[in-house]
Amino acid sequence: MLSNDELIDYLEDLYIEKNLEVTGKSLSNKRVLEAMRRVDRFLFLEDCKGFLEYAEGNLYAPKELAYTNQPLPIGFGQTCSQPETVAIMNFLLELEKEMNVLEVGSGCGYHIATVLELIHPGLGVTIEIIPELSELGKRNIQKLEEKVGKKYMIEFVVGDGSKGYQKLAPYDRIYFTASAPKSFDCSSLLNQLKPNGKLLYPVDVGDGSGPLYLWKKYGDIPEVYGSFRFVPLRSMGNKGNTQIK
Repeated sequence: MLSNDELIDYLEDLYIEKNLEVTGKSLSNKRVLEAMRRVDRFLFLEDCKGFLEYAEGNLYAPKELAYTNQPLPIGFGQTCSQPETVAIMNFLLELEKEMNVLEVGSGCGYHIATVLELIHPGLGVTIEIIPELSELGKRNIQKLEEKVGKKYMIEFVVGDGSKGYQKLAPYDRIYFTASAPKSFDCSSLLNQLKPNGKLLYPVDVGDGSGPLYLWKKYGDIPEVYGSFRFVPLRSMGNKGNTQIK
């Protein structure tokens, strides 16, 4: 595929089928793909050294590679999520305008950009444990703002997001872009949700892949969806977090 529009066109039919398979629900929120259409994936990868080295090493044209439906390396052992997975997660989150959303794992900023398009003028907070990636994500969001002529409400935080980010809570939605272990205790995250809030994160069942868990703030058990492969969640214990201005 040679453009972001071609990528989203490809996802439209696949997305409907995949939602029925993964969620048991028909596609009812076309805003998800329209938001992704406005967020050019190559913009988030064109200045990423890890991605460019991968493309060169595999004899790919970077722009063509950016518009494929696959996760792509961005360095530091991290990836830019597969567009299909981003679409499914955003669909499950049921994002609406003016929501406050916390993302754990900024990466190159691609996923939070699609979320910002859905919640604008709401607040997006994204926390990343690797400082260089947080800076990359911030630069990429600034490039997107210039391209679309829109200013987003977003806070970038460097630190351990495994327990959320209490400073700007409560949130309407919290989601992870990295997989948690099966034993993961999400109680501190649920406490940072608003009364009708939702928490979504992938779980590693032991082979590097696993389902998405969707918790409601006052739910006893999560809803479980599909099987996905994510990089593992990283934690640095009780060290503090730093906002990037």
